[in-house]
Amino acid sequence: AAKPVASNKDKDNKAEAAAAKPVASKERKKAKPPKKKKPEKKPWPLSRNTNPVSTTGKTHYNIIETSQWKTGVPTVMGGHMMPSGDVAPVCTSPTTIEDIYDTKTTQFVHPFHYYEDGMEQSKVMVYSSKQSLGDSLVSDVTEAAKEAIKQTGKFTVALSGGSLINLLAGLDASALDWSKVHVFWVDERLTPLESEDSSAGTAKRVFLDKLGLAEGQHYTIDASLPVDQAARAYEGRMLALSGEVLPRNASGLPVLDMVLLGMGPDGHVASLFPNRKELAENPQSWILPVQNSPKPPSERITMTLDILNAAKKVGLVAAGKGKAEIVQRVLEHQSLPGALPAQLVKPTDGSLTWYLDTESASDISPSTWEDKKAWPRNQIE
Repeated sequence: AAKPVASNKDKDNKAEAAAAKPVASKERKKAKPPKKKKPEKKPWPLSRNTNPVSTTGKTHYNIIETSQWKTGVPTVMGGHMMPSGDVAPVCTSPTTIEDIYDTKTTQFVHPFHYYEDGMEQSKVMVYSSKQSLGDSLVSDVTEAAKEAIKQTGKFTVALSGGSLINLLAGLDASALDWSKVHVFWVDERLTPLESEDSSAGTAKRVFLDKLGLAEGQHYTIDASLPVDQAARAYEGRMLALSGEVLPRNASGLPVLDMVLLGMGPDGHVASLFPNRKELAENPQSWILPVQNSPKPPSERITMTLDILNAAKKVGLVAAGKGKAEIVQRVLEHQSLPGALPAQLVKPTDGSLTWYLDTESASDISPSTWEDKKAWPRNQIE
């Protein structure tokens, strides 16, 4: 007998029945719960001067709305009744604790993640205005000079030109014995003192002449020489100084008490420009000639990076909105060695202080500095 053939209609009915058949529970895929969104990290408030912030520790940030001690932390604390009924022990500090928050100043500790060993001796100071930045810089230079003169009988400082000179205009002739101060230049253009391009000449007119430096203790460039000879002559004057005036470290490098640097929009410091041969280590040279400088005048001399990093105190000053982008790049963006010379300023045995105003610090986000996953950044925000 012929075998019955299923019609197309029967096939369709079976397919519908199979589709309608419930799937066994073990075959069902368990629905995954929705992922919880991580809380978005908000950038550091730029209104920090109205919301005071004090930074302590390496990467710890202590936010203080109002201080309970208007005149600083008391030197004697305790002796009060605690909720338990016991009397708190009395604690006495051997020295005055200066912890008065200055509404004009915000301090951050910068860990410098782009170095393997970090850098605990580095801090970033943000001031509410360029004027308050200048006032603090003058105060720090004065105090550093007094301390050095008290300990060693002299104070050696190397200065940069540009806007930094006007920030130092408030230095006071009566504040200390300026005859014990030696002033050098971290870099200088090959121009006579009378030229408007001369940093030393400008500084003389703005503040140096009124201070009463001893004759011969303002070390200026000999602009009558070719630039390579001018560099050797300046280095020779430094080499001729005794170890009492300009001590050497274990590597034979001069140890200046203080170095003050400006920073260009390309991240250069002194006359050490990005990706140029002058950035290389020069343990045998203290002063280098610079030719074909990217910034006019084209011929100048500069201290080496080794000399800058051998100093006891280094200040890096940047003020104004025009410096905001480069400040953010240097502090928060890891670059190839030499691309941002300011990142190579890392005192060997000294301290580094950044002096910024709110405009130049407007693009940085200190709250992210403690986040190792977000640091160093691979893009500029």
